[in-house]
Amino acid sequence: MKTYYPPRGLRKYYFGKFYLILFLIMVVCLILLLVIYFDEIKLFAKSKGIFKDKLKKCNERWNCDDWGACSLSFQNRTCQDLNACGTSLYEPPKQRSCINKA
Repeated sequence: MKTYYPPRGLRKYYFGKFYLILFLIMVVCLILLLVIYFDEIKLFAKSKGIFKDKLKKCNERWNCDDWGACSLSFQNRTCQDLNACGTSLYEPPKQRSCINKA
């Protein structure tokens, strides 16, 4: 049985195409792995200090007025962050339920 080899010019074409397809498959697999394990990679990087917070850390310091009168079964108050952090992670509640006393 005689083995067929494509002509020289076509041989380069087929091998080049094969390596291009192989490269694209590897890139797609890498992207899928990054998407699947993104949270784990991010947590690992944070634990090693790779991602440094560029923003200055700010400690919220809240000052709230007294609770207002009970209206429609709710009391409201206003609160202000004295450090003006611009975040509301530890903001105290601004509204609570109450019972109208008649």
